[in-house]
Amino acid sequence: IRVIATSSERCLTTLKATSNVIAPKVSLCNAVVDNPEIVLIIFPNPASETHFTVSGLNEFEGDKTIAIFNANSQIIFSKAVKNGLKEAVLEWKTPLANGFYWVKITTEKQSFYKKWVLEK
Repeated sequence: IRVIATSSERCLTTLKATSNVIAPKVSLCNAVVDNPEIVLIIFPNPASETHFTVSGLNEFEGDKTIAIFNANSQIIFSKAVKNGLKEAVLEWKTPLANGFYWVKITTEKQSFYKKWVLEK
């Protein structure tokens, strides 16, 4: 069983429960999770293809990295994006399983996480 939790400090933690013990697997502190002040759009969401568009990248200063993580906190895909772009299309060749993913936007100053769902 995996549980995604956010604390009052806005830390994102993935918890793994085995043998009646719950232990943190990944803790992503200093991350912004779905901040309503940042207008970042991922579409389509939910998606049925092996690509999506991230719009609103101009909300972040400097160069960025966009990464996709699965529910096991494994990086699935990553792409560098130069400063000044408003949107980027992410495409990958390896098929992904249906489910819930995190899209992470990283700059020198912060990281931002947005939920993304794949339903084929």
